[in-house]
Amino acid sequence: MAIGSFAFAWAMVPLYGVFCRLTGIGSAEAKEGRQVVHEAVERNRLITVAFVTDLASVGTFEFRPQVATMRVHPGEVYTALFYAKNLSAAAAVARAVPSLTPVGAWKYFHRTECFCFRPQRFAVGESRWMPLRFVVDRDLPIDIDRLTVSYIFFDTTQTAARRS
Repeated sequence: MAIGSFAFAWAMVPLYGVFCRLTGIGSAEAKEGRQVVHEAVERNRLITVAFVTDLASVGTFEFRPQVATMRVHPGEVYTALFYAKNLSAAAAVARAVPSLTPVGAWKYFHRTECFCFRPQRFAVGESRWMPLRFVVDRDLPIDIDRLTVSYIFFDTTQTAARRS
């Protein structure tokens, strides 16, 4: 069971890359920051955006959002910060894998900048605040008043070393 769990966690990052290519999530356009949203702000509506983080391995990194929730107006650009610290005794590379609920909400949640677009390199003991800039689309169905953005932070140091 432990070996199966380790193999599953190790395979998540490459599988996520395949998933993104097939679905268009995390597209090259968004990764390069060219995704620009031109929308009027909908001031009479508030959406709660919750941020949840988890680690794929114990003891390698500390990872958390600065705030657990934000109240946002559709059409307005917001920034949420996430703290990460390398707790290992060596330089490390990590990757954040996002998910969003409710299912199907990605088309209404536009990330214009995200630490999850590329691997993050950390020196021994290095810590940093990493931004997520986003806009909730004004076309979000009226019955949805809460979005939950989840990130799993994977230590991909060994995978990055093999690619070098």
